[in-house]
Amino acid sequence: MRSKLLFIPLSLLLVPEWAAAQVTNVLALRNLRQSVETTYHLKAAQADLVSTTQQSLQEDYHLGLDYAIYRARLLHGEIGLDLRADQNLYMGNERSTNDTYGFGVLYNITGIFLDRFPYPLSFSFTSDIADVPREFASSYQQKSNSLALHLPISSTFLPITFGYNRTSNQTSGLELDSRSQSDSYTFGASHNYKNSETYFTIVGSTLNLTTDNDVESQQSSNIDANLRNSLNFSTASLNRILNSRAHVVTQRGVNESRTTDLGASLSWDLGRALESGTDYSFTMREEPTQIQRTHNARAWLQHRLFKSLTTRIEAEGNDRSLSAGSEQSGGGGLMLDYHKLLPRDSRMQLTAGRHYLVTANKLSDSGIDIFAEVRPVDELLFVTLDQQNVVEGSVKVWNQARTKQYDEGIDYTVRQNGPYTEVVVKTGTSSIHVKDILSIDYKVLVNSNITYSTTNDALGADFTFLENKYRVFANWNRTSQELISGSADQINLAGSNSYRLGGDTRFDDDAGTLSVEYTRLVSSAEKSQTYKGAFMRSGSWMQGRYTMNLTDRYLIRESDLVSKGNTGGNTSNVFSASGSYSKMLENTALVTATSNLLNNTGYIDNTNLSLSLDVRWSVRKLTFNVNTQANFRYSGSGWTSDQTLMLRMARQF
Repeated sequence: MRSKLLFIPLSLLLVPEWAAAQVTNVLALRNLRQSVETTYHLKAAQADLVSTTQQSLQEDYHLGLDYAIYRARLLHGEIGLDLRADQNLYMGNERSTNDTYGFGVLYNITGIFLDRFPYPLSFSFTSDIADVPREFASSYQQKSNSLALHLPISSTFLPITFGYNRTSNQTSGLELDSRSQSDSYTFGASHNYKNSETYFTIVGSTLNLTTDNDVESQQSSNIDANLRNSLNFSTASLNRILNSRAHVVTQRGVNESRTTDLGASLSWDLGRALESGTDYSFTMREEPTQIQRTHNARAWLQHRLFKSLTTRIEAEGNDRSLSAGSEQSGGGGLMLDYHKLLPRDSRMQLTAGRHYLVTANKLSDSGIDIFAEVRPVDELLFVTLDQQNVVEGSVKVWNQARTKQYDEGIDYTVRQNGPYTEVVVKTGTSSIHVKDILSIDYKVLVNSNITYSTTNDALGADFTFLENKYRVFANWNRTSQELISGSADQINLAGSNSYRLGGDTRFDDDAGTLSVEYTRLVSSAEKSQTYKGAFMRSGSWMQGRYTMNLTDRYLIRESDLVSKGNTGGNTSNVFSASGSYSKMLENTALVTATSNLLNNTGYIDNTNLSLSLDVRWSVRKLTFNVNTQANFRYSGSGWTSDQTLMLRMARQF
């Protein structure tokens, strides 16, 4: 018996080294992270007859660690858990109060299966409560839960990716709070063979959106399928490519429609200095009340002389059929473009062109729908629609994915500015932010039974000097319309002349730019002058970093149009200014001050001002954060304001 006990440890010692290395942990936990956090919030709002105060105290314990199963070959990732308790006290007018208490668990679990294989599956389970900032208004709170899965399958012949995401959101603190739940999936594949490249994607989503205004919930579903192919017949000196596409978008619910887009384009060099091309597209949009089909075709020929003078001739044709009739157009144009390189990295560009188009309308209705016009939101918080003569009350604004329709009067307003229509983001109440992409639908007035011609002449000059430091440009454009047959029963045929002058400069240290622009428009409908200016600067000052942005648009209009009761001339100005300054104090505290100003005068009068200060102080594992913000808004109805104060202390272990 004694010899047996000795034999077992001896046998272990005699195990080969490579076999001993195979000992594997089934479950490994490491890199434990812990922290506690206490946060105090104070929000106050004032108006002419209403004032409110809301206080909250939040306590948070965070636990995080890394995990691995079977030496991370099977599964590895991170786990984060937050135990959170909060207390809220709300005080309104007439001494009304409301106390609430809550306790919850937040989580953030991520992982990846088989990351060394050609088909790793990654996932994440996340829940969060975050403050979402707004322009010139206090932030609102958003609770979210999400599940995400991603599976790529590597292949030299047909690589594929799958994705799935489920998200639920609930807002608190908006003028119109909402709850939503969405599911989305994606599938993508690509294939490359010799001179052919093919890409296919399909994205599907469903959304259930409920708001607090007792309106029936919005339910929508989208399926977006896209197929693209490129055939490359290029040689070392000649570019020859054939591109084709098929795109189908099906929407159900709040957007009942199906849009089909088929197209092809061919770029074919006939020689080193002679290029040609053609493209064709067919678009069909099906709605419950109408079907719209559009055929577009274009061909062009372009010649380059000594790589300086480019001559381009093109012809085009369009045929659009509607439930109410048809709209057809055809024409062509000639364009000249002269480039000249000058000493010291300077450049000169001169352009000239003429375009002639004949349009024939045979319609039983005087309106045409414009669908999904994409417009970004800039710092001036308004966008101008591309088309004139917009039918009043027809504008609808959606988010970029067209899953949420914004509310007029809360998120935006529509104003008529001469012949143009502008969508203005409302400060203080809107959930639209700067840099958001909007999708806008509207209807425009057209003449129902008419054939007319449109001639457009253009001249331009652009000069860049001294290593692109200075730029000066000038453009002239003349448009005239002539009646061929029929009558202008809704919109008068018009002609216009426009002049555009401007310039910009770049500072020596590449830390800023200054640009100015002047536009003069004279037409049978209106006369206007527009002045634009923009200044951007960033750099170092007193051992800190600063940024500054100024933008202004001043408009002088003498309009012959009657729009929403506004006749005669008017002037308007939109001015936006923003700046920030950050500085480190004693290598332990970071102080950041920011300010934003938006001022409208003329057609509408309002002023919006936002000031904020943020201090972050770290001492070893202890962190203090103080953030305060004040927003002031003025309009014809008076002043409104709100203030927020946040105190946070965190300790890591």
